[in-house]
Amino acid sequence: MYLKGIGVAKKPKKAFDIYFDLVNTVKHPLSYEKLGWCYYKGIGVNANFKLAVKNFKISSQKNHDSQFHFANCFRKGFGVEKSLQKFFEWISVATQHENVKAQITIGNLYRKGRLLKKDLFKSSQWYTRAASKVLWEMELGFPTGRCSSPHSKKTMNFLKKRCHVLDPWPPNSPDLNPIGNLWGIMDKHLEKHKPENKENFIQILKDVWGKVTWETMENLANSMEKRIQLVISRNGQLINGFY
Repeated sequence: MYLKGIGVAKKPKKAFDIYFDLVNTVKHPLSYEKLGWCYYKGIGVNANFKLAVKNFKISSQKNHDSQFHFANCFRKGFGVEKSLQKFFEWISVATQHENVKAQITIGNLYRKGRLLKKDLFKSSQWYTRAASKVLWEMELGFPTGRCSSPHSKKTMNFLKKRCHVLDPWPPNSPDLNPIGNLWGIMDKHLEKHKPENKENFIQILKDVWGKVTWETMENLANSMEKRIQLVISRNGQLINGFY
């Protein structure tokens, strides 16, 4: 609370002192992670990367945020010798434990072609994986899609008790799925044609798909990071019109 000023006045030094005491008494992995973050960012204490790394390392066996922070220390050479091999080892551990920050980082690396070969398809996969975790943590339940079983009366009653965004429920998480925008682009092209039969319609679809530029798909893939951040900032509400 003192770290972010939630419900009380923001007091970085007070937050640091609390985490420091917890590390020396409770010794919970989360306490080590928070104390490490204080040392890393200089919150309530002078920045000290070596002490940050020490605390991240201690809690990295059980705390997934520490795994992500530990990985970044190796990537940047903060408090430890720079090692991209170690960075990928620890970022992989964090992603395996469904750490959203780690998943977005891998998505960014694929999207920008940094450290990893540029691959927009893999980038989109990582963003989607992160988005699914974000939705779950916000108690949206799970993206039900259009299959019947998640929409059963028993399931929907359970979700309505746990969630607050079920009226209406957004099928397939449209805000976090850029393919919907691509279908919209194709629809505009299709409106210009009047297929005479099934075969003609299939051919028109192929022609329209062939006209979709690589730049268009790249822009849609690049929008994923912004979409995720917008959903987080709006506490899981729809973001239509915000991007």
